[in-house]
Parts: sequence; C-alpha cells; structure tokens
Amino acid sequence: MVISTKVRSFLILICGGKESSDSLRSLNAQLRELSLQNIELKFLNRDVYATVEGADLDETLNQYVDASLDQEVVLIMLKGTIGEGLMGTGELFDKGALCLIEAESDSEPSAFAHTFLSTGKAHLELGIPEMGEFIEIFLKHPEPVKTFFNPRNQIVWGALSAQFKEHGLDIQTFKHSFIFEGILKR
Repeated sequence: MVISTKVRSFLILICGGKESSDSLRSLNAQLRELSLQNIELKFLNRDVYATVEGADLDETLNQYVDASLDQEVVLIMLKGTIGEGLMGTGELFDKGALCLIEAESDSEPSAFAHTFLSTGKAHLELGIPEMGEFIEIFLKHPEPVKTFFNPRNQIVWGALSAQFKEHGLDIQTFKHSFIFEGILKR
C-alpha cells in the first residue's frame, strides 16, 4: 500500500434532514475535533430539497462531482428516508469520494443503508460514535482507506472475517478504524 504525503484539502458533505438532527449535532462535535485544518463542511438538508420546487439533491451532489476534483470528498448520508441522492451519491463514489452511511443499528443494516450499499456505490455503514475517528484516519490515508473499504474489494473483508472467526472473534464487534489501523501497520 502506497501512502500519499501530498497535502490536500478536504470537502465533507453531510446529507440529512429533521430526523437526523441529533446525529448531525454529534457528528459536528466530532468533526470540529479533527486534527487537520484544511477541511470544508457543507450540510445539504434533504427536507429543503423535498419541499422546494426545482430543488434536486442529485443535481446538487452532481455539482460537486466536477467542482471538487482538486479536493478529497467525503459524503455522509445521515439516517432518514430513502429518496433523492442515490444517483448523486453514485456519481461522487465513481469520481473517488468516500461515501459513508449512518448506521441506525449495530445488529443489521437499515433499509436506507441496504439500498445504498447494494448499488456498490458506498463504502461503509458506520455509527455516529465511530464516524469522526474513521474520518480522521481517512484524512491521513485517503487512497488506502477508499481502496480497502471499496465494496468491490469485499473478498478481503471476507478473508479477514474468516480469520477473526478462527480465533473465536466476530469482526463486526470491532471498529472499522481499529481494523484498518491494524492492516496499515502490517
């Protein structure tokens, strides 16, 4: 794994609505604690896109596809109803954005996450408590994180799961950031 030392700016796009306001507050607190200073945050309110005529979340996300080529982009889809954003998320993913979905449960994926992950256009479903720590790792190692957690590389995750199982452990009980840091150190 090659680790880039190039200093880049980062754009973190957060999509959510009124049902995700608690998650947004918690996530904002974590993001303010990140060690890098070259981070731009933007919140895209799904409720506004649902009520304003002519507003389209997918079109807005697509505007960031070309405009953000000089930045590393993180897209965070907070919990909520499935609606707009699927196409725009896919476009951002294809252009190299890290796409994360807020987990609503520790035990099983939400319908929202399942929809995004089944398209192969999102990297992970994470709980808000783990999100800030994971983004911090991404800011330090963007390409290795995107490669390791790319849904097309799930054979690696399957092999790791089998190794954990051999030792009587469940990989799902470990933080993704912990697992990635372990792999990175090897």
